[in-house]
Amino acid sequence: RSWMSRESGFALVFIVLALLDTLFLAQPAVQAVAALAGLGVALSQGLVLANAKGVPAWSVPVMPWHFVVSGLTSGGGALLVLVGLFGGASAVLSSLVLVLTAVGGLVWLRYLATPPHTPTFARSVAVLRRPAWQAGILGLGHGLPIVLLAAAWGLPAAAAALGVSAG
Repeated sequence: RSWMSRESGFALVFIVLALLDTLFLAQPAVQAVAALAGLGVALSQGLVLANAKGVPAWSVPVMPWHFVVSGLTSGGGALLVLVGLFGGASAVLSSLVLVLTAVGGLVWLRYLATPPHTPTFARSVAVLRRPAWQAGILGLGHGLPIVLLAAAWGLPAAAAALGVSAG
């Protein structure tokens, strides 16, 4: 009944289905169930931390959302790189990664806005609430990828922000 046990179950289902998909099946239904199991892994990991009372910086309601959005964004970004290496990126995938990156920034801001429920939590996130850290995490970690994706599409405003020619 623990979230760690559920995480293990989701991981087992994901690994088995991904292996079957890779070796034999390559069926959309199998891929869909594997994707749902992967989401279950990410959500479970976030819920493990959200329920970890021993680490106040993690024990917040937004933590599962952070794991889900981070997992989707990282996976989408990795897929975007692979697709780009083997024949060109899809506009749909690029759009999805761009939106997920923006949502990730919003989730991060929500985490930073979490009221300090313990003195330990307040101390833990104090450095992350400093303007320089926020600029680095939001600017480099979220803003720059959004601008680069938009520039890759040839959007003039994004290209101008980078000082490059679009198209």
